[in-house]
Amino acid sequence: YDVVIAEADNLYNTRVYDKAIQSYQQARFMLPDEPYPSEMINKITKYLDDNAITDVVKEKIVINSEVTEKFDFDPIPVTVRKSNYVLVKARNLTDRAFKMIFSYGGDNGKNGGFVVQVPNDKETNDFIIRVGNQYKWFAEDNNWMSIYSQNGDIEINIVRITTSN
Repeated sequence: YDVVIAEADNLYNTRVYDKAIQSYQQARFMLPDEPYPSEMINKITKYLDDNAITDVVKEKIVINSEVTEKFDFDPIPVTVRKSNYVLVKARNLTDRAFKMIFSYGGDNGKNGGFVVQVPNDKETNDFIIRVGNQYKWFAEDNNWMSIYSQNGDIEINIVRITTSN
């Protein structure tokens, strides 16, 4: 537990928030009654909420299984793109785990994407994805994002682009 917390704290201090949360979640699983990992996950999520640049999805929507929904947004300023995260708050509406596939691009087409594993629970979960390290994210003027729900229905509460600077 101590080794995992030390790793998580190091990732937190170097602003690698997505991997820090993974380590804090691992520590929380190891010692469920220990409050520190949950406190740190909440602290990271609040920090990213407070440093929002734009909301791609602003209100609750349901994306049904095997359906793609596309959302437009204004390109993120180039000066903050390398430190971007995508914060997703979503709830599984089915009785099984599945994947959400996110794609992003600009006027010239698709530039990249990422996959999020949605757990088999009915809670609203926070997913934090570091996109600023993807070349086509920081090098291109992306202005749309799509979400494809693979083998499950999902309720999306928010998709927010945020920065760690």
